[in-house]
Amino acid sequence: MKKLFRFYVVFIIVALILLTGCSNAKKFPSKVVKVAYMAANAGKYAEANDSLCRETLMLVKILGEKEVWDRATRDRTITKIEILEEKVIGQEYTFVCILKMAVMKTMRRF
Repeated sequence: MKKLFRFYVVFIIVALILLTGCSNAKKFPSKVVKVAYMAANAGKYAEANDSLCRETLMLVKILGEKEVWDRATRDRTITKIEILEEKVIGQEYTFVCILKMAVMKTMRRF
């Protein structure tokens, strides 16, 4: 449960960072997030970075783009992103989505 909660917190933070001040996100934020996450999930970090605002991009470069995106995509295990709901109220845009992840199994040798 703790791991799931931490993941949701990381996802929310990254989504907020992606959407803050991005001119292309003001039109279709859910699409911007989906494109960025799927690009990062495919290891195309430069393409994912195109969705970021200038300030956020600088922060990602400082922290290490591979590390930031791998953490956001849970080591590139996203299989699908479903947008469930989108709402526009004035200038506020919210959406609900589901990130489907591949199941990771740890192999141990005894």
